[in-house]
Amino acid sequence: MVGGLLHLEVTAQHFDTRERTLLSKTGNLATLFWQRKDSATANNATSQLLCLFGIHQCYHCYVPRHDYILGVSNYIAEDASHLFHLVDKQLLTYLSATIPTAAERAISTCNSVTTATFRRDL
Repeated sequence: MVGGLLHLEVTAQHFDTRERTLLSKTGNLATLFWQRKDSATANNATSQLLCLFGIHQCYHCYVPRHDYILGVSNYIAEDASHLFHLVDKQLLTYLSATIPTAAERAISTCNSVTTATFRRDL
């Protein structure tokens, strides 16, 4: 679920998300279930992440839509999930050879506010 939130954060950093519907796709059915659920009553990591999703949604003024994507359609994530034994540099080298042009990929970082939010307890 953290990956889904980071995906939305990077989208909000690079595009004007106000008053828009953001489609976020995942290949992880458990994550999809929790993202669609939108809330939880327990005080655990899942409920805190769902709270962060809500705060993020309100702050950036967008409506999230979560959907499932098959692994064959999401080949970069599919490759990364099977090549977990590679270190970062090796994985980036592999992905650079797999993706033909630099225009089709972007590497982004999260801002310090998001990073700080993940490090503290709510």
